[in-house]
Amino acid sequence: MADTGVDANKRKSRVETYKQRFQLIRERLFYQTQSSSLIIILVIGIAIVIQSGLIFVLSESTPLLGRNFQLIVPDRLLNNQVVAETFLVAIIVGVGTLGLWLIKRAPVYVDDADRAAFTQTMGIILIISGIVILYLVMVFKMFGNFDNLNIF
Repeated sequence: MADTGVDANKRKSRVETYKQRFQLIRERLFYQTQSSSLIIILVIGIAIVIQSGLIFVLSESTPLLGRNFQLIVPDRLLNNQVVAETFLVAIIVGVGTLGLWLIKRAPVYVDDADRAAFTQTMGIILIISGIVILYLVMVFKMFGNFDNLNIF
Protein backbone atom coordinates (compact mmCIF):
# COMPACT_ATOMS: atom_id res chain seq x y z
CA MET A 1 0.00 0.00 0.00
CA ALA A 2 1.45 3.34 -1.05
CA ASP A 3 2.11 6.09 1.47
CA THR A 4 -0.15 9.06 1.40
CA GLY A 5 1.38 12.50 1.35
CA VAL A 6 0.42 13.16 4.97
CA ASP A 7 2.14 10.00 6.29
CA ALA A 8 5.32 10.71 4.34
CA ASN A 9 5.45 14.28 5.63
CA LYS A 10 4.93 13.11 9.24
CA ARG A 11 7.70 10.57 8.93
CA LYS A 12 10.04 13.12 7.33
CA SER A 13 9.40 15.68 10.09
CA ARG A 14 9.96 12.99 12.75
CA VAL A 15 13.30 12.06 11.19
CA GLU A 16 14.30 15.73 11.10
CA THR A 17 13.38 16.09 14.78
CA TYR A 18 15.58 13.11 15.71
CA LYS A 19 18.45 14.48 13.61
CA GLN A 20 18.21 17.84 15.40
CA ARG A 21 18.16 16.16 18.82
CA PHE A 22 21.19 14.02 17.95
CA GLN A 23 23.07 17.08 16.69
CA LEU A 24 22.28 18.98 19.91
CA ILE A 25 23.49 16.10 22.11
CA ARG A 26 26.67 15.77 20.04
CA GLU A 27 27.39 19.52 20.31
CA ARG A 28 26.92 19.46 24.09
CA LEU A 29 29.23 16.45 24.47
CA PHE A 30 31.81 18.05 22.22
CA TYR A 31 31.97 21.32 24.12
CA GLN A 32 32.25 19.55 27.50
CA THR A 33 34.95 17.19 26.20
CA GLN A 34 36.86 19.93 24.42
CA SER A 35 37.06 22.36 27.30
CA SER A 36 37.91 19.81 30.00
CA SER A 37 40.51 17.99 27.86
CA LEU A 38 42.17 21.21 26.79
CA ILE A 39 42.38 22.43 30.39
CA ILE A 40 43.86 19.09 31.58
CA ILE A 41 46.46 19.03 28.78
CA LEU A 42 47.46 22.65 29.37
CA VAL A 43 47.72 22.26 33.15
CA ILE A 44 49.86 19.10 32.94
CA GLY A 45 52.05 20.58 30.19
CA ILE A 46 52.62 23.79 32.15
CA ALA A 47 53.35 21.75 35.29
CA ILE A 48 56.05 19.72 33.49
CA VAL A 49 57.64 22.84 32.01
CA ILE A 50 57.65 24.55 35.44
CA GLN A 51 59.04 21.41 37.06
CA SER A 52 61.88 21.08 34.56
CA GLY A 53 62.65 24.78 35.00
CA LEU A 54 62.70 24.36 38.78
CA ILE A 55 65.02 21.35 38.51
CA PHE A 56 67.35 23.39 36.32
CA VAL A 57 67.35 26.40 38.69
CA LEU A 58 67.70 24.30 41.84
CA SER A 59 70.54 22.25 40.41
CA GLU A 60 72.44 25.43 39.62
CA SER A 61 72.33 26.22 43.35
CA THR A 62 73.10 22.73 44.68
CA PRO A 63 75.58 23.91 47.34
CA LEU A 64 72.62 25.44 49.17
CA LEU A 65 70.72 22.15 49.10
CA GLY A 66 73.57 19.76 49.81
CA ARG A 67 74.77 16.72 47.85
CA ASN A 68 71.50 14.76 47.97
CA PHE A 69 69.85 16.85 45.32
CA GLN A 70 72.95 16.57 43.15
CA LEU A 71 72.53 12.77 43.19
CA ILE A 72 68.92 13.06 42.04
CA VAL A 73 69.72 15.30 39.06
CA PRO A 74 73.17 14.74 37.54
CA ASP A 75 74.69 17.78 35.82
CA ARG A 76 75.33 16.02 32.53
CA LEU A 77 71.61 15.32 32.06
CA LEU A 78 70.26 18.74 32.91
CA ASN A 79 70.42 20.59 29.61
CA ASN A 80 69.44 17.56 27.54
CA GLN A 81 66.66 16.72 29.98
CA VAL A 82 65.09 20.18 29.80
CA VAL A 83 65.24 20.14 26.00
CA ALA A 84 63.82 16.61 25.81
CA GLU A 85 60.99 17.42 28.22
CA THR A 86 60.05 20.58 26.35
CA PHE A 87 60.04 18.60 23.10
CA LEU A 88 57.92 15.86 24.70
CA VAL A 89 55.42 18.40 26.03
CA ALA A 90 55.20 19.97 22.57
CA ILE A 91 54.52 16.55 21.00
CA ILE A 92 51.85 15.68 23.57
CA VAL A 93 50.11 19.05 23.29
CA GLY A 94 50.21 18.59 19.52
CA VAL A 95 48.61 15.14 19.84
CA GLY A 96 45.94 16.61 22.13
CA THR A 97 45.28 19.43 19.68
CA LEU A 98 44.97 16.91 16.84
CA GLY A 99 42.50 14.94 18.97
CA LEU A 100 40.43 18.07 19.62
CA TRP A 101 40.52 18.92 15.92
CA LEU A 102 39.27 15.42 15.04
CA ILE A 103 36.44 15.73 17.55
CA LYS A 104 35.42 19.14 16.26
CA ARG A 105 35.80 18.65 12.50
CA ALA A 106 34.59 15.06 12.05
CA PRO A 107 30.88 15.94 11.63
CA VAL A 108 31.81 18.69 9.15
CA TYR A 109 34.00 16.62 6.83
CA VAL A 110 32.37 13.19 7.21
CA ASP A 111 28.79 12.74 6.03
CA ASP A 112 28.17 9.29 7.47
CA ALA A 113 27.23 9.46 11.16
CA ASP A 114 29.03 6.20 12.02
CA ARG A 115 32.30 7.37 10.49
CA ALA A 116 31.95 10.75 12.20
CA ALA A 117 31.43 9.05 15.56
CA PHE A 118 34.45 6.80 14.90
CA THR A 119 36.62 9.82 14.05
CA GLN A 120 35.46 11.61 17.19
CA THR A 121 36.27 8.51 19.24
CA MET A 122 39.76 8.46 17.73
CA GLY A 123 40.17 12.09 18.77
CA ILE A 124 39.17 11.26 22.34
CA ILE A 125 41.60 8.29 22.35
CA LEU A 126 44.41 10.60 21.16
CA ILE A 127 43.69 13.05 23.99
CA ILE A 128 43.54 10.31 26.63
CA SER A 129 46.75 8.71 25.34
CA GLY A 130 48.51 12.07 25.55
CA ILE A 131 47.42 12.47 29.16
CA VAL A 132 48.51 8.89 29.99
CA ILE A 133 51.94 9.47 28.41
CA LEU A 134 52.35 12.66 30.45
CA TYR A 135 51.42 10.78 33.61
CA LEU A 136 53.91 7.99 32.85
CA VAL A 137 56.65 10.54 32.24
CA MET A 138 55.89 12.18 35.60
CA VAL A 139 55.98 8.79 37.38
CA PHE A 140 59.24 7.84 35.66
CA LYS A 141 60.79 11.15 36.63
CA MET A 142 59.81 10.69 40.26
CA PHE A 143 60.92 7.06 40.65
CA GLY A 144 63.37 6.55 37.78
CA ASN A 145 67.11 6.26 38.13
CA PHE A 146 68.67 8.93 35.94
CA ASP A 147 72.20 7.54 36.27
CA ASN A 148 71.31 4.53 34.11
CA LEU A 149 69.29 6.53 31.61
CA ASN A 150 71.00 6.51 28.22
CA ILE A 151 68.17 7.94 26.14
CA PHE A 152 69.49 11.49 26.01
